[in-house]
Amino acid sequence: VDICRSLDISEENIRGIIREIYHRVADSLMDKLICNLNIAGMIEEKINSMDVDSLEHLVLTVMKKELDMIVNLGALVGAVLGILTILF
Repeated sequence: VDICRSLDISEENIRGIIREIYHRVADSLMDKLICNLNIAGMIEEKINSMDVDSLEHLVLTVMKKELDMIVNLGALVGAVLGILTILF
């Protein structure tokens, strides 16, 4: 605060400058960090370490949710087409 007064710079300006420097450094380092993480390799390792039964249960759970959504969407499209057919 004393430095800000002696340089006749507002504290908000200093905060803005620091925020801008932080964002630039974070953006430049983020690409390097993502490349070093090897997310695909971590996911592959996690899946390979899973028990076959738990993996099968996980896949079937996701498939059930997706198939239910497809069935509901098909029913909606069928209802709309049926109504349009009756009207025209």
